[in-house]
Amino acid sequence: MCLTINFTEEENRLLNSYAKVHSTSVSDAIKKIVLEKIEDEYDAACAENAYKAYIESGKKTYSFSEAMEELGL
Repeated sequence: MCLTINFTEEENRLLNSYAKVHSTSVSDAIKKIVLEKIEDEYDAACAENAYKAYIESGKKTYSFSEAMEELGL
């Protein structure tokens, strides 16, 4: 699939500098950055959902010292 994105000259300079520093093409740099951003947002949403499910479950957590005390250690 081909996608066209219009950048300002300043954005284009920034992208070219970024790609040069990372020894890659602008296209590959943009692809990598976009996919990493999507993955990060997906991971954050999954974590938020897991945390909400945990809170709703009513389970209790214990600190290390509480667990050691509970176990008599």
